Amino acid sequence: MVSKTRMNELVRAHDWAGVKAAVEADPAILAFRDERGRNWLHICCMAKPKGPVEDSIRTADVLLDHLAIDDAAFTEGEFRATPVWHCTANSNTALAKHLLERGASPDHSLFAACYTTISR
Repeated sequence: MVSKTRMNELVRAHDWAGVKAAVEADPAILAFRDERGRNWLHICCMAKPKGPVEDSIRTADVLLDHLAIDDAAFTEGEFRATPVWHCTANSNTALAKHLLERGASPDHSLFAACYTTISR
């Protein structure tokens, strides 16, 4: 059984092999949502890669075997904080592109993309 703290460390580090092993050992960990409604995929998407960006993509793919690609962490009116929005808001464009290629919706991400671009 993996703790939420350990799973959080694995997901944020984009340790895809560790995430896969944790999910296999304790599938119930996938039901986790934080106080903002974020699941492990949202947390993966908001973590800036510390190593090769491919590790964030592989981690997301492990999680996508179990979690919905367009699930919103939270909403505000019509706005939905989807995994693509989390990637875009946190400058992981490679992961955002990968999710879009897998069929994720780009809706709600344009403002984040513009803001991220001009705030650098």
